[in-house]
Amino acid sequence: MKLFLILLAFVFTLNTRAQDPVYRSAVSAELGGLGLGYSAQYDYLFKRSDNGFYDARIGIGATKFSSMDYYISLPHALTYNFRQLNQFYEGGIGGILANEYTSNFPNNVVTVVTRYYIGPMIGYRSISRSGFQFRIYATWLFYKDGSFPFVGIGFGKAFKKKVRRMTRQ
Repeated sequence: MKLFLILLAFVFTLNTRAQDPVYRSAVSAELGGLGLGYSAQYDYLFKRSDNGFYDARIGIGATKFSSMDYYISLPHALTYNFRQLNQFYEGGIGGILANEYTSNFPNNVVTVVTRYYIGPMIGYRSISRSGFQFRIYATWLFYKDGSFPFVGIGFGKAFKKKVRRMTRQ
């Protein structure tokens, strides 16, 4: 918890200016959140406006609960990010397609249960001029048998849109 608070304080004290570059995509590593543990995600930032942008993300995640139980997940989300300089407040919806693998030790039988989780998301994102991305968000995930809250924190790199220059002939 102490490390989390230090990281959060560091991000909020970064000296930042308005975001001039246009970022088109990002890759990030995440703890918690839609990956249900650890995940790697690809973000596509599209439909930019003066006030923000839409973000579509997909990834792959894994979680090990014990020596015999683990999840493999496919997290995905669609959010809108409201702009305030290079800091954004995001809101949207996220989903997870997860396979839970449980092994019965004496019989060595592996049971696979597939579940789909879906829920609203609200969070904060910061993208520095160099492309460093920090994100923290909360979600309330619903599935067939119930629901539960979850928090995610992620770090990554945003990439600028490539601009093609026309040459005269």
